[in-house]
Amino acid sequence: MPRTNHWPVVAVLAVSALACAFASMASTPQAPTPAPPATAGAATVAPAQSTQPAPAKGPSPGPVSFVPYPEKQVLVLMYHQVTDTPDSVNLGAGHYGPAISPKEFEADLRYLRDHGFRAVDPLRALEYLDGRLDASALPDHPYAVTFDDGFVSAWTEATPILQRQHVRAMMFVEAKRIDLTPGRLTSPQIRAMATSGSWEIESHGFMGHWALQIGPKPTDLSPYWYANLAWLPAAGRLETPAEFETRVAEDLTMSASVLSGLSKTPVTVFAYPSGEYGQNVPLPAGADPDVFAGEQGHSNATGLTPHILAALRRAGFSSAFAVVVPGTEAAAAPADASYLFPRIGEGPQKADPRVAVLTDGSIKLPSISPDYHWVDCRSVAAGPSSIWVAANAAPYIYQMDAMSGKVENVVEVGALQAGRQGQPVLVAALMQAPDGSLLAYQQKGWWDGGQARLVSFRIVDHQPSDVKTSLLDESAAWFVGMALVNGRTIGMDENGALFEIDGGKASQLAYSFPNDSPGWKQDDVGRFAGLAYAHGLLYAADRKTGRLLGLDPQSGALKESSALPPGVDIRGVGGDDELLWLVNYADNRRTLFRLRSTESPSHA
Repeated sequence: MPRTNHWPVVAVLAVSALACAFASMASTPQAPTPAPPATAGAATVAPAQSTQPAPAKGPSPGPVSFVPYPEKQVLVLMYHQVTDTPDSVNLGAGHYGPAISPKEFEADLRYLRDHGFRAVDPLRALEYLDGRLDASALPDHPYAVTFDDGFVSAWTEATPILQRQHVRAMMFVEAKRIDLTPGRLTSPQIRAMATSGSWEIESHGFMGHWALQIGPKPTDLSPYWYANLAWLPAAGRLETPAEFETRVAEDLTMSASVLSGLSKTPVTVFAYPSGEYGQNVPLPAGADPDVFAGEQGHSNATGLTPHILAALRRAGFSSAFAVVVPGTEAAAAPADASYLFPRIGEGPQKADPRVAVLTDGSIKLPSISPDYHWVDCRSVAAGPSSIWVAANAAPYIYQMDAMSGKVENVVEVGALQAGRQGQPVLVAALMQAPDGSLLAYQQKGWWDGGQARLVSFRIVDHQPSDVKTSLLDESAAWFVGMALVNGRTIGMDENGALFEIDGGKASQLAYSFPNDSPGWKQDDVGRFAGLAYAHGLLYAADRKTGRLLGLDPQSGALKESSALPPGVDIRGVGGDDELLWLVNYADNRRTLFRLRSTESPSHA
């Protein structure tokens, strides 16, 4: 089934939930895989000592049927004032735009250049993101610069820096403030910017950050003009969603008319003031604040997002930029919705883009906190349009869009923590069964009484249901991967030995992945990692040789072998016949990089 781009039903959680999903939990590093202690009366199979049967003889393995996914992502930066004396100091309330000094701004651009990033014209970046340009039209690690609000200092101070660094920027202007608010752009300045060769002029709305009355009292004001129902004094009520849509569409149309009249260029791109598009509604009744807390309370009604998107279409806008909060940074990708391209509001020197956001086609796994501690994940399961990843330290399952990596759902599965209070859950494999249920394999653990187990469950209305737990014997204590193979459950230890699970017992198979160095470890992690079943083969990463291997589970013959990208540190493999997902721990980050099937028509 081809992957499809879609509006995430609960993608609003991505902006606010991730940074605090584990706010009350300490980051737990991946535990080493020790040999389990001997247990009286049990046949112990330690990972470093499992029997290593030779694979069946056959022809030399050919290349793997998966190749890197050909996608680039664009790091989009957001700035406001460029000055040593911000207007919030000079001019008082209402001039709240964040500021960066000219020296710091130029240092940001140099930092990006020195770290392999290359600036692209924001409009050209949007052509790629909207599907009008091929990835080959952009340099590797592209980035774009944007400014919000229309502060004069961006024109006077940033322009010479942009010219020295050969960067073209996009300015989103609050049209109502032109020629009205001190410190904001005037009509002559906007005309000059539009012909300077360094700027593109786009819309931050007509009202922009202007306060909106949302209640019967004149003091019932909200700064989120585009994310709230307005109070209608004459009618003594809030406007309807349809009236909200019309109000926003008229505002956007007016802003485009004013700005295009000054710049003499089309105005078709919008940036949401404060990044608000109706997503940050009050905390739902009964919701877990540790999962859903963030910036709730900014909208006075639910369901406004479709109306602002409709207003953008009515006003003739083709693209829009949102803002992500610290801890959830993401580069913009073609899989993103055209009206929800992400930007980051923190300079690259504070949030190193090599770690915080990715531009190489990888997907960043959810953050635990804004300090860029990562979910310690080693397991990924693939669905038709989503992937599921399991945290290794805490009992949370994340549903992520398969193309953009946006988090769509966060589910606490209490059964994963049951009997392991105060200990990590140690989910080393996550699988999706043909009936849509999920199956999690948990390693034994190093504490007294620990036992490996399988936990199956469904996700219904953001909650686990039909939860069943099966205990496994000592031979299954320390698997590093597991896959479902035509009704069989196959586990693998860190030496590449394969086992079939039946009735809680793990029986070693007569074949395995080839291993000439049993017991090999690097960073206290064994040679093999992850297990996925696709195209009739079992795929695992050989960390010693840096290769992805494909083994026939019927004959035991090694059919495929291809080099992994240099410098990766693979800890998990998952996927299906269309895409393989590899969990990469390299460079002090937790990411997924994708390999697409050469046999899939949807990725031809």
